[in-house]
Amino acid sequence: TIDLLLTDVMMPGLIGPQLAAIVQSRWPSVRRLAMTGGTTDTVLRHMGESNMQCLQKPFTDAELREALKTALSAPESPATQ
Repeated sequence: TIDLLLTDVMMPGLIGPQLAAIVQSRWPSVRRLAMTGGTTDTVLRHMGESNMQCLQKPFTDAELREALKTALSAPESPATQ
């Protein structure tokens, strides 16, 4: 099983929130976490209303661990409960 999707916001051909939507439609219980090196305006424009937590690059190991812990402890989407 897949517990968590960690994706970059900006990728060639597909942005992270689009990938997350595809994954969530197929596996609704998968938690999602994005990361980006982009500016706040870019992040907001591409994240839209995805409700994904977004980790700003560069980040430390401790910041990544905390973000993963938070994402994995988030409640499941209503469709899977």
